[in-house]
Amino acid sequence: ASLSRRAASEEQRPFLHALSDEVERLETIVESFLRFARPRPSRPVEPLELATAVRATFERLGREGLELQPELRLPAGITARIPRELFEEAIENIVRNSHDAAGGVLRLSVDLMSDGAAGVARLSFRDFGPGFPAEIVAAGSPRPFFTTKKGGTGLGLPLVQKIVENHRGGLSLANHPEGGALVTVELPLGERTPIEDA
Repeated sequence: ASLSRRAASEEQRPFLHALSDEVERLETIVESFLRFARPRPSRPVEPLELATAVRATFERLGREGLELQPELRLPAGITARIPRELFEEAIENIVRNSHDAAGGVLRLSVDLMSDGAAGVARLSFRDFGPGFPAEIVAAGSPRPFFTTKKGGTGLGLPLVQKIVENHRGGLSLANHPEGGALVTVELPLGERTPIEDA
């Protein structure tokens, strides 16, 4: 009897693994949706030095095992009013999205500049992968739940957009003329006002 139970258990193992994987995937979807949907209270935000936060995010992702080859052009002293944890979460989502599209080592060009005339800090990420689908480029912004990645939630870039827009900024998506996806984040430099966290 114990042998037959053991045999049955061996037969069930692949199904149990598949079930466990599916539960994990559903948990990820639910967590992503809750992060996307939940409101946060307004509060004043101190200026954040953006170059330092971008470098810290890349260093952390490298330690976590993401294969990255970033080309960082990040002048010091450019600030925006956004909580560090939310800014780094937005950067991580952009990088992970590009990494998933690259399917291996991610080569990424990252440029930060200050546009004094427009009053914004502009941070652009260009990868060298397949680029965005035509419908995303036509819209110029992400669509919630749209994904080309197997098992993806389609909420990574919409969450970035929500974080940025709640801090009076903007997110645009395009394909670079020489290939690859181009993600641009703009955040205002300047006045201190209560704003949404995300």
